[in-house]
Amino acid sequence: MKNSYIIISLIFVLLFVLAGCGVQKIRNTGTDNEDTKNNAKILPGLQKTERKDDWETTEELSDIEPEKLTLSPLEAESIKVSFTIEEKKDEWDSYTGGGDVEYVSARLEGKVPDVVKKIFDDYNDWAVKTADDEMAQAGERWERYHASSPDSFIALTPRVGMHLKRCDTSIVSYITMVDRYNRDYEPDDTFYHGYTYDAQSGRKLSLNDFITDPDRLCELVCEGLLTANADYTKETVSIYEKENFKNRISESIRGCRDDGRFAWAVNPAGFEFYLTDPFYQGGYMMHDTEEILVPFALCKDILYQDAFAPYDFILEFHRLYRKDICGYEGLLSHEKEKGYYGHHLVQKNGDRYLYLSKDNETQVYSLKQDEPAFITSIFGAIYDPIESDYRQSLDPDGFRLTCDTSLVRELNSMVADACVGEDGVPKRLSLYSHLYGGVEPLSVLVPFEAEVFDNEKDTEPEIRMLEKNTYMDIIRTDGETFIDLLIHDGKEENVCRFYVTGNDEDGFTVNGHPAEEVLNLQGWLEE
Repeated sequence: MKNSYIIISLIFVLLFVLAGCGVQKIRNTGTDNEDTKNNAKILPGLQKTERKDDWETTEELSDIEPEKLTLSPLEAESIKVSFTIEEKKDEWDSYTGGGDVEYVSARLEGKVPDVVKKIFDDYNDWAVKTADDEMAQAGERWERYHASSPDSFIALTPRVGMHLKRCDTSIVSYITMVDRYNRDYEPDDTFYHGYTYDAQSGRKLSLNDFITDPDRLCELVCEGLLTANADYTKETVSIYEKENFKNRISESIRGCRDDGRFAWAVNPAGFEFYLTDPFYQGGYMMHDTEEILVPFALCKDILYQDAFAPYDFILEFHRLYRKDICGYEGLLSHEKEKGYYGHHLVQKNGDRYLYLSKDNETQVYSLKQDEPAFITSIFGAIYDPIESDYRQSLDPDGFRLTCDTSLVRELNSMVADACVGEDGVPKRLSLYSHLYGGVEPLSVLVPFEAEVFDNEKDTEPEIRMLEKNTYMDIIRTDGETFIDLLIHDGKEENVCRFYVTGNDEDGFTVNGHPAEEVLNLQGWLEE
């Protein structure tokens, strides 16, 4: 028994068309098509939509006087934020669909400045209002589509949320997101807006409050685009080398662009820029989003004030930034050549660490020395959610580890709560459980003994005999040595633990017995 899963990534070669204009007004050459407004369905690959990239400058960056932050970022303390996913659902029909808007509310934890409370109150008010607006608009479009295609299943599912990049007593910085996912009935679209504030005064900050040379910042953003796309085709990468693309970045920075297509924020170790929808491919709007990191380490010569966070954090970055962030770019002592690793910069108790995650392993290196020094490796990789719209930059006191493992069954996308320990090493706080649903159940072929807990929270098991045809669902695991299963025997809270050895190729043992002799691995009960 061996299941294999193949993930296929399709990379489109994108064609960018841009007409460069002055700072005050910028026009994209996208196709406008008024007829599409009333189309019942727009086929995938043939989408044509009204697109207007004209935008007026919000403010000239050159007219904004830079100011020092009320509280130096080097003296700031972190503020914890938690999120709750809310939903507004229109009348929904399993056959015809409907409207379903997901939005996220944010809640501050602990004692925080009143100014920060107002910033998040304003965000929460915006999220509710925007969700209402998106629901109303989705309802209108749904009615129009069904008027011409009454038997079609049409699901309009906008999402409203934030990427919280930084929240401390000096700086609050986040990106708001409105994402319209419309299942082929109209072009999807995503809009981003950036908000960065002085956490003491409430003043909205500009890039002038951080950097002194917009031209150099523009170069760093373009270099970041090349870095982030280094693994793509030459044709794709060449987009970011064209002069008109560089002009677009420069004009967006200087003109404080704020039309949903360009946004910036500050994280604990650098600047982040979001560019959405810069491409076309054969008339099809790709709605691609680029996220670019510009580390403070690259901006030393143009920083108006240092903003590196003094408190604990964990931050993902592209491996090609290793030299800039860690001061070292060679192959590390326990790194396999040509292997791709997820990179995270970690700060704990004033010391910095590098995490390299791959497959089911995270390697930990200390950055106290001139080159990263290996400390240890742990089972599990740092989990960066694909749906990252509603999360803070990874919290060192509460992130997740993930693993894909095989213990009797293949257990994929398992996640566990974790934190950065006092020694800088990731510490698992819970067992791994399923991220997306469960796996096929198991049943007992012959009676045998196992540890049984009264419920999932019980820590003191007793040895019991499992009867033939006992039916069980795998609910959690340490990923390496055992699995816990919920027993379906009329006592739904009972949990048994199986200690597993072996592998897919040679077979498994369960509590010392060959697995195929004691378990029905198909999960079906015998008649």
